[in-house]
Amino acid sequence: LREVTINTPVTYIGDFAFQSTDIETFDFQDVTYIGDAAFFESGIKEVYLSNPKLTKIQSNTFQNCTLLETVTLNNLITEIEESAFEGCISLKEINLPKGLKKLGKKSFKECTNLSGIVIPGSLSEIPTEAFAYCDGLETIIVSNGVEKIMSKAFYRTDNVKHVEIPDSVVVMESNIL
Repeated sequence: LREVTINTPVTYIGDFAFQSTDIETFDFQDVTYIGDAAFFESGIKEVYLSNPKLTKIQSNTFQNCTLLETVTLNNLITEIEESAFEGCISLKEINLPKGLKKLGKKSFKECTNLSGIVIPGSLSEIPTEAFAYCDGLETIIVSNGVEKIMSKAFYRTDNVKHVEIPDSVVVMESNIL
């Protein structure tokens, strides 16, 4: 299974729906809910989440999708849960929505090809291991408004060349880099 074409608009994708399949493309235009691990370890390559009614990405939704290169998120997504994109080793860039309120632990852990990240100021904290082991990260920009950087948030990002941390950050736990 590489491509799904459904003539009626799909708005709900349940938990584990396409887990471990070879699906490469899926039309997310009408989707308002994607369940836990719905595409876990699948062959999906591109994700365009454009529906403004989709406001949350569940845990493990795209975890270990090693071929995933492109992710486009609508600006109304407010939550990205734990390990949502963990292990997406081909992912090169992610533009986090400016209204993002919650980022789960390990949400982008081991995304080894990410080259830079801008953390929006709407996020109060960068959680534990959110970007740990992202070896390709060279630039980290934390926007004004973020108050806490939790332990190992950017752990083992050994190629970082530029980091910007604003005055709004009042807590930096252990081993953040």
